[in-house]
Amino acid sequence: DRFGAWFHREPIDTDDFEVDFSMSFEGSSAPAGDQAMALWYVHDNYTASFDEKAAIKNRNWLQSLDAQDLSLLGNRKKFSGLGLFFTVPDKQKSLNPSVTGIVGDGSKEVKMFQDVPAADAKYINFRNTEKPVVVKLRVSPKKGGSIVAEMQLPGQDFVKVFSKTGTVLKAGG
Repeated sequence: DRFGAWFHREPIDTDDFEVDFSMSFEGSSAPAGDQAMALWYVHDNYTASFDEKAAIKNRNWLQSLDAQDLSLLGNRKKFSGLGLFFTVPDKQKSLNPSVTGIVGDGSKEVKMFQDVPAADAKYINFRNTEKPVVVKLRVSPKKGGSIVAEMQLPGQDFVKVFSKTGTVLKAGG
């Protein structure tokens, strides 16, 4: 029932950018329920659509997010842009960490544990590492567009966890 969000308050004025961040996922060796998070690049104004006071007043983050149509890891199930999902359980709710990238056009609803993890998910154990895991997302409009996400586990080289060509994410997300 934990929720956290960080976001850029202004739209990104380019369609050619890179996002780098470090993260740590910790937990027991038992299946982790629905432990997951997502990195979003979408064209919704999150600061205008999320009512934190309503969530606090409700005292149930999941119900509040659902009431605000933000129940897909803090975003709309029908989104326009990119969702990069880091999930701990697989579709059978077994402990099997993975990364899924989905580019949405706002017309199709995305559901956890039906659409995510996706058939092309990269299964990689990013949990309980000795140091934070590094993630790089590169978006470029060159040569028809490309989106590439890579992950680096401590002491290892970067591994591609998502790649999509022929797609340009428009500026302003």
